[in-house]
Amino acid sequence: MPAPTERYNVSGQPFDSGDETDEETDLRRGRGADEARTWKDALQSWAWSALWLAGCGAVVMKSDVVGVLLYSRALWTLPLYLSYVFEAVVLFGGVWLTYRVHPDEFNTVHIDFLPKRPKAIPFITFFWVLGSFLFALGVWPVYHVMTLPLMFALFMGFVHALNFLPTRKKPSKKTK
Repeated sequence: MPAPTERYNVSGQPFDSGDETDEETDLRRGRGADEARTWKDALQSWAWSALWLAGCGAVVMKSDVVGVLLYSRALWTLPLYLSYVFEAVVLFGGVWLTYRVHPDEFNTVHIDFLPKRPKAIPFITFFWVLGSFLFALGVWPVYHVMTLPLMFALFMGFVHALNFLPTRKKPSKKTK
């Protein structure tokens, strides 16, 4: 019979075999949920972000996205220009939400985030989905089936580029 302090999954293996969540792992290892990540976690996150950015850069260079968007006559311009407008709305909406909801605490997520501006989030999400669809429709005559993997690589590169933005360190609330 296992010790009462150790937990096992259905197959009798300890939970550190990959079945537990990150929070459970942190609590089992003695780290609280609010403590900072270790340098190994930060380095791993940075390495994955660097790999995604390198992949995004390779896709942009090999597919000549910038040249196609600037000079190609095969693009469907109306959906493409509409996608630019929708993505600009998404960008400005994201900046507005970030600074309007929590101007003093940038890059933090709070429980009280949603009650302040709940109506803006679905609209911004709708504009992002519509803008992405129109962008795919606009560049489809040039890239055909490769449009979707191209857009996925560009999206992942953008998401992981956010990992390299400078953040403001908050003072620790621990007292000795």
